Amino acid sequence: MSAKRAIIIHGWGGSPEGNWFPWLAHELEGRGFEVRVPAMPDSETPNHVAWRKTLQELLPDPDESVLLVGHSLGCIAILQYLESLRADQAVGGVILVSGFIRSLHNPVTDGFFADHTDMAKAGQRVVGNIVSIASANDPYVSWEETEAMRAALPAAKLQTLDMHAAGHINAAAGYTELPEILTFIHA
Repeated sequence: MSAKRAIIIHGWGGSPEGNWFPWLAHELEGRGFEVRVPAMPDSETPNHVAWRKTLQELLPDPDESVLLVGHSLGCIAILQYLESLRADQAVGGVILVSGFIRSLHNPVTDGFFADHTDMAKAGQRVVGNIVSIASANDPYVSWEETEAMRAALPAAKLQTLDMHAAGHINAAAGYTELPEILTFIHA
């Protein structure tokens, strides 16, 4: 198996320098991970095809050493990337923060949901756990959307953390660090 790798994917309007991403990259590097936090294309007007292609180019050779971490729209981008993998390809684990899998009825992001994402297939491309971290008072992703995502993921692999007053778990909600995430990352 190759060296441990982590890729952190921001959401709509996000950047590699935003939220808790630099902090997590530093923490993971300290745990021996090679970390990439790419700037996803056209962050303000994201396109699901371009985002999936970016992930495929960043990670053409996924294996069990790979950890994928997504925030908000980055979560569905990761799940769509996983769905695109061949049956003989998989990643070690996935962490989805403030994730959702259905349209939030916003014309900017609706393209991500034009095609149904096969969540069972995406889940089969994860060898280890799939972690969902969410907040009940998220102003963008309702608890109903969080629960819909969790229900669609393979229950046997799913771990959850509910942060009841954390908003969108981003810098605007006070999160430039997210130490809770480290409990799910095994060196």
